[in-house]
Amino acid sequence: MRFWRVAPFVLCVALYWPVLGQHLLSDDMSVAYALHQWTTQGEMWTKLLAKFASGLDSPSFYYRPLTFLSFGLNYASVGVVPLTWHLVNLIGHLLAGAAVFRIVVLLQALRGIGTRDSIAGPVAATSLFLLWGTNAEAVAWVSGRYDVFATMLVLWACAHYLQSASAFNGRSVVALACGALALCSKESAAVVPGLIGCLAWIRYGSKPFGDRWRAIIVDMLPWLALIAAYFTLRHAIFGNAFQVYPQAKPLERISGGEWLTTLDAARPWLESALPSPIGLKATSALLVLTLLACLVWALRERAAARAFVGIAGTVVVTLALLLPHLSGLSPNGEGGRLFYTTGAMTAILLALPLTGREHNGRHIRPTRLLYLAMVMLIGVQAFLLSCALRDWRRAGSQMTQLVHALPALAERLGSERYALLFAPDAIGAAPFIRNANGGMVLPPVQRQPLLNRILIFRPSDAGEIPPLINKRLIPVLKSYSLENSAAQLREADPSEDPLTLWPTDLLCWDTEKAELKTVTLAEGWMDAARWVPALHEGLRRAGCR
Repeated sequence: MRFWRVAPFVLCVALYWPVLGQHLLSDDMSVAYALHQWTTQGEMWTKLLAKFASGLDSPSFYYRPLTFLSFGLNYASVGVVPLTWHLVNLIGHLLAGAAVFRIVVLLQALRGIGTRDSIAGPVAATSLFLLWGTNAEAVAWVSGRYDVFATMLVLWACAHYLQSASAFNGRSVVALACGALALCSKESAAVVPGLIGCLAWIRYGSKPFGDRWRAIIVDMLPWLALIAAYFTLRHAIFGNAFQVYPQAKPLERISGGEWLTTLDAARPWLESALPSPIGLKATSALLVLTLLACLVWALRERAAARAFVGIAGTVVVTLALLLPHLSGLSPNGEGGRLFYTTGAMTAILLALPLTGREHNGRHIRPTRLLYLAMVMLIGVQAFLLSCALRDWRRAGSQMTQLVHALPALAERLGSERYALLFAPDAIGAAPFIRNANGGMVLPPVQRQPLLNRILIFRPSDAGEIPPLINKRLIPVLKSYSLENSAAQLREADPSEDPLTLWPTDLLCWDTEKAELKTVTLAEGWMDAARWVPALHEGLRRAGCR
């Protein structure tokens, strides 16, 4: 029995292990750069603790101080060592899996079923969640830690709530503390009162109608106070309690029905996020089978029906909170981290029939066919996870190569030349240089600042470059640090030689060959009107997409 409890965790570690040593990506390097600057200025801990009373950055409406504090602890302890940063994500994921196990054990205990009667349900739910294919982004990307921490703490809040004897005993206080910490990790933790409400409905479902709702309301009061305090704090900090993303207006999206566009994009998104047509078809068939098994199981026992409806309610709650904030799903498969909490509750829902049912005081185990279907679903998810992780291994490996190639490039350029380097926004579903343009060429990622010789852009940023060139960006970066450069920007004098304003070298990163390529442009490219088409043609000829 102990083997089956441990097996899902061992398999999860084995699948994620190749990603742990890969380089930081995208937003990760912006975080590392900010921490380096605060450390240099001797105010890192002051800045990190101040985040508990302020937003994460501008112009977003992010309140995530606990997770950002964990980044600070990473940096203070080992600097920028990718293994340790990734390891925190993986440990958080494993702790979330342990909470899933505990929740299913407690749910079946409410129906008088102990782990000696059935361990299959808890093990199946844990396995599904730990190996769920769309979870790859949350665990493999350091910046996915916001989702991992929020969900892990929400799940443990649910587990402690189910163990509490009353709304105000020790377990309840621990549950509330986990909920509060979850709300300090990411906005997605705002689902926690809804999840507690669904669990309370399961817990008190056997009571008479009036007693049931009185007990539910009493249990919900502390959680309603907690979420009210959270939204009050958000309003005080941001002037808006509910908005998370700068362009998202959740209440308007709900009333206008715009959130429905996200549903339309689900299929192409899944096909990119989990790049295996066979795996997706197998998952669809097995999900239908297990959901039918859930329905049949729920119809045979009243307590089972309450558990099914309650956990299905938690799935709906997680989606209902998320969809109004989304403007769509990325066609390249990014965004799996946003469904991390939904994945946990779905895993619990699908595993419920494996807990068996009670009939005339006897525990009746599920059929062998259901065991087989669940084993197959877990196996398919493990396969899809390995497929999804390919992009993350590839992106991390290529980022290591690119970052290591930059110092040698800077040395070749010398003090007189300046290069613009173009690299992709993402590799597959893994963000690559997005929001890392400066972080890739500055400490702590680089030993010495390289911004005086190299600046990195995405091909999609091409249209933004001529205005920057006209503000003398390159001469300024050659002479000033990033912190002091903004004050030095000014419109170029018409008499200035364009050769002093534009880069001397253009390069791109070829993701197919994992190497730098020289980009040659047609004559007359140093002109704002010709720049964008000339650059895209040059990138095409160089073999960079």
